[in-house]
Amino acid sequence: MTLATWPASAPDPSVEARYSLGGEQERTIDIGGLATTVYTGSSEFLDYAVWNDAGQWIALSSPSRTVDELTTFAPNVRRADPTEIAVINALAN
Repeated sequence: MTLATWPASAPDPSVEARYSLGGEQERTIDIGGLATTVYTGSSEFLDYAVWNDAGQWIALSSPSRTVDELTTFAPNVRRADPTEIAVINALAN
């Protein structure tokens, strides 16, 4: 399973998701106590689940996990805190 994140750039994140992903399905799941729209789909090589968390896109993708498995796991994903980000940045340099 791969986790990715990037800043949302469109004023309406749902428009950005539909344009970027194409053919996605919307699901509403509870993430952190909030009803959150998760965009899910499949391509030839992987399944994915993507959602917006306060202006930051978070995506899970996998060639071996189903969309159902990814959306079940999604509520366990959280944004990195500043200390974790500093550690990752230090490793990248």
